[in-house]
Amino acid sequence: MARRVVTGWKLDLADRARLLDLIPALFPDIVADHVTLRSGTDGDTPLPRETTGEIVGVVDDGLGI
Repeated sequence: MARRVVTGWKLDLADRARLLDLIPALFPDIVADHVTLRSGTDGDTPLPRETTGEIVGVVDDGLGI
């Protein structure tokens, strides 16, 4: 069975800090080290070519993690 993985971008520390300044964390144990593009991919899924992004919204269902 093929291993299922997540495709996206790993954030460097400066980008992570900027994002956390824009969108403060709601919970004390913060990871926030990546942006997921697609989940459930496999090793043959091509990596994204984009190197910039734009925050278009924030969603929180209020139910926690």
